[in-house]
Amino acid sequence: MSEQYLPQARDYLSRFFSSRREEFREAARELRPHRGYGPYYKDTEVTQALIDIYHIVDDYFSDLRIPESFASPRMFVSILRGFRSKLKEYEALLKEVSTYYEEKDLTLPIPPRELYTSVEHILDALEHVLDMGEIKAVMGDITETKIIPGDPFHRLEVLLNSFHLVAVQMKDRRKDGKIPRETLTIGDEYDVQDLLHSLLKIDFNDIRDEEWTPSYAGSAARIDFLLKEEEYAIEVKMASDTLRDKVIGKQLIEDIAHYAPHPDCSHLICFVYDPEYKIKNPQGLVTDLSKMSTDELTVSVFIRPR
Repeated sequence: MSEQYLPQARDYLSRFFSSRREEFREAARELRPHRGYGPYYKDTEVTQALIDIYHIVDDYFSDLRIPESFASPRMFVSILRGFRSKLKEYEALLKEVSTYYEEKDLTLPIPPRELYTSVEHILDALEHVLDMGEIKAVMGDITETKIIPGDPFHRLEVLLNSFHLVAVQMKDRRKDGKIPRETLTIGDEYDVQDLLHSLLKIDFNDIRDEEWTPSYAGSAARIDFLLKEEEYAIEVKMASDTLRDKVIGKQLIEDIAHYAPHPDCSHLICFVYDPEYKIKNPQGLVTDLSKMSTDELTVSVFIRPR
């Protein structure tokens, strides 16, 4: 079934990323200051960019199936455009680094040269794919922004699929002298909630956090977020050594039972953030929980990154 969605674009990108994935991995692992490649101007930013590229390619483009890995063709293209925007930021960084060395009449170090090669090759591939007729036919007049006007579920879908990219970018902060500015590091479920709350404010107006649900089996529970206008509830989990498939599944089943009677909740979004890939069978968890949808409550599950 999935072969019918954007076959040319997915085949092209699959072959491109498969041929370069090991190259990106080696650059992220080896081209670091403590490995002898530094220090040099903007070494922290260049190193982080090399690491980010590998993780983005590995997290988002190892499996290009639609709808198994990308919920829709539009979502697939939105992620491509988001990656292209990120690469444009790296181009600006490289221009700054190159100018610095040109003005001093010095040779550009190896890591920024490798980053330049990676950025240019990926950008060429993305531009080629985004110019394909099948992509344009799917996207129509959609805007270039990540947060797409229209259906609230699609807007939320874009946001959740981009969450890991944002979390990674948050680590890359400017410095005051040699001291990095403070940032939000995602260490537990509360950090995930804080970042998600900030992102939700971009595209949704009435966001209520820790809203009580009606009592079920003698107890009540708090909804992490309630989008009152859209009648969406969002439950957040972060996978860990002690919070894997079975425990998360059990907790979310209990949450579904609690949320079903809520008068302002017709759609429950379960967002599981799994940056260290603790979930062993994400598709099984998604399938099992999605089957709990009823006429009164739709259940959607997002485990990211995948």
